[in-house]
Amino acid sequence: MKIMQILIIVSLALVASTAAELRGETDATKNSFLTVRSRVGFIKYFLNKMLCPSFSPSFSPSISVSPTSSVPTWLPTLRPSFSPSFSPSFSVSPSVSVSPSSAVSWVTKLSSIDGVGGDSLGSAVVISNDGSLVCVGGKGKLRLYGSSGSAWEIVKDLSDFIESLTQSLDMSSNMMHMVVGVSGADFVGAVTAFRQDDADDNTSWIQVGSTVSGETKNALFGFSVGITSDGGTIVAGTYYGDYVKVFGEGLNLRAKLDGLADSQFGHSVAVASDGSRMIVGSLSDKTNGADSGSVSIHELSSSYELIQTINGDDAGDRLGLRVAASSDLSCIAALSASSVRVFKLASDNKYVITSTINIVNPYSLSIAADGSRLAVGKTKYSSIRGITYVFAINKDSLSSIGEIKGEASGEASGASVSLSGDGKQVSIGAPFYSDYDPTAGRVRVYESKGGI
Repeated sequence: MKIMQILIIVSLALVASTAAELRGETDATKNSFLTVRSRVGFIKYFLNKMLCPSFSPSFSPSISVSPTSSVPTWLPTLRPSFSPSFSPSFSVSPSVSVSPSSAVSWVTKLSSIDGVGGDSLGSAVVISNDGSLVCVGGKGKLRLYGSSGSAWEIVKDLSDFIESLTQSLDMSSNMMHMVVGVSGADFVGAVTAFRQDDADDNTSWIQVGSTVSGETKNALFGFSVGITSDGGTIVAGTYYGDYVKVFGEGLNLRAKLDGLADSQFGHSVAVASDGSRMIVGSLSDKTNGADSGSVSIHELSSSYELIQTINGDDAGDRLGLRVAASSDLSCIAALSASSVRVFKLASDNKYVITSTINIVNPYSLSIAADGSRLAVGKTKYSSIRGITYVFAINKDSLSSIGEIKGEASGEASGASVSLSGDGKQVSIGAPFYSDYDPTAGRVRVYESKGGI
């Protein structure tokens, strides 16, 4: 999983081949991405290795709060040990209801949002709380779209601030603040914050503070980001850096939480809307075996206390691949290598698991702010066509209320997903969609009709 997700960032950033090259090639190498010499070869390699190759790293995650000036001296070690599982099966644990609801249908909202050759539009996406705005990222692209008649139209183009691939996005619930993570030069990664200068003007977005870059090559700082409802707290994790940084307004650093090298602490993050707590995924935790993974919950106070750790089941579970949460963090979800799990806050202020659904090789995750619905994107489905599963979150189960499939082989629909506040609208990124332009990318927005 470690190499795969760096491959998705690197291959998108190097896209230059044709659509045919993206979809029709076979595996040509078993080496790490650093040994791939050509852009075309790299993209072929990505498509064949996409979605959850197996690794067996050895480390023990240990979380501590270090001084803000601390800089890791290590560089990530890339270990090309692959045992990919390409089964597209969708299985269900016995206690979970997943029968599709005939009362719910998903229809396209307005026209699709399309990129042009090389844009890879849809590498990251976020929809506003009320579904009126969609922010879309790609290779050197960051655009806000609003609805106009039957189409989505650009209301603000922030691409001048984006020099590399957009890897993560989050928007505050009041739709006034936004944070973006990009891959950056040498995949160091960087984070930039924006705010709407005039509450009544969707075109008035401006940068807040300065862009903050990561610390080491290949760490991909900003691989995951989160922002509170008032934009006053921003959290940003790394793909390979094993740390999370907490910022105040204007991206002023408050603290840095460190894990051990190769722990992938910070691979995924989520933050409560009021800034009281945050969730951190560490998919390579080995408490219950190599790569068993974990999800940790932290107070965002002066002590940054670790409240609870939820460990993966066994070796290779990779719990913490992605995390998402309702706005008040009463309901959280986490992806593993083969499932999505939902946890709810109990009376003792600890999280307990309430439901699990097995989905082999899930990739992206979103929870509605009100905790009513959950979306899981899976790019490796039907020749990388991709699919997004939508579930209703019940008291102690999940109910399937939709399966939204990509339109074309190789488009990787579901690489990014985002639900509106009530979960009745979902935006889905397909960064490898190519109609006439290779890897132009496409974002589609759907709204539900009927049902829950």
